[in-house]
Amino acid sequence: MKNLISVILLSIIYLSLCWIVDFQIDTLILDSSGRYYNIENSIFYDKIIFYNDNKIDYTNHVIKYDRILVVLISLVVLVRVLKFKSKVK
Repeated sequence: MKNLISVILLSIIYLSLCWIVDFQIDTLILDSSGRYYNIENSIFYDKIIFYNDNKIDYTNHVIKYDRILVVLISLVVLVRVLKFKSKVK
């Protein structure tokens, strides 16, 4: 039961972080007011470059919190598994 609750809680946190990242990108693009923009994707962030008269007006970074959470949880699980295996031997 404890594992089920933790999985459900982590799933809810992950989905909310996905929603936050999508909301940030949509808000930035809507704030561009019709200007041209380019999105450069990376694993942990998106870099959005806004142009005005073919020059870079400004850039903004959107951090992908959902992917950072997955990496952190994976590291914690890996450490716990390695600790458990070392205790068994």
